[in-house]
Amino acid sequence: MIGLSRSSALALAFAVWFLSAAALAAADDQDKLVRLEVQVTSEKTGQPINNATVYIKFKRKRLLRRDKRHEWTVKTNREGRAVLPVLPAGEVLVQIVMPGWKTYGRFHTLRGPKQVLEIKLKKPKKWY
Repeated sequence: MIGLSRSSALALAFAVWFLSAAALAAADDQDKLVRLEVQVTSEKTGQPINNATVYIKFKRKRLLRRDKRHEWTVKTNREGRAVLPVLPAGEVLVQIVMPGWKTYGRFHTLRGPKQVLEIKLKKPKKWY
């Protein structure tokens, strides 16, 4: 050897293994990114709903620490569309809030490079 003690050589080998595993995990995560688009329309008429608030909640897996929770909030445009930045593939909670409409909230599994969620909101029942 090059003058390393057995424990130093073992520590060096572990460090190399750990760094290569971290690099592979980071490369693997880059392959699993999804661009999410949410289309919000009226269930009854099919018309797009403008200015609805779209909340996306998800966890990003981390190697050494607890998973980190993230949350994105966007508004729909005139076409009822909200485009989000890239998200990690996996399960996300999608919530849509708009005054005068029933609140929507469900878990969705994201896959592929791009995914479009078409969500139809309902009007609440009338109170007499």
